Amino acid sequence: MKKRDLLFTIAFAIPGAAYACDGDYSHWWGGGHMMSFGNKGIFFWLILIILIGVIIYLVVQNRNSKLKEQKEPPLEILKKRYAKGEITKEEFKSIKKDLSE
Repeated sequence: MKKRDLLFTIAFAIPGAAYACDGDYSHWWGGGHMMSFGNKGIFFWLILIILIGVIIYLVVQNRNSKLKEQKEPPLEILKKRYAKGEITKEEFKSIKKDLSE
């Protein structure tokens, strides 16, 4: 399951569970205290804040990983491939010539 699918499921499962029982949540937490979903208490808001934080974290991580991939110039990638032995000297020269054009 991809990260976005998991986030989508969580984003709709938690609020859906909070509103699914028509306000009678006493069987979940043993009463209508502030930690119950029935009163939309502090527990619900903490989960919501954590969920928003996780979404922001994943978006930033995804953006940073894409930026890291884009920063490496093609010539550096070519040099690494040559150093690893993935391409021959002739292939290296040919590709380097194509990149410089």
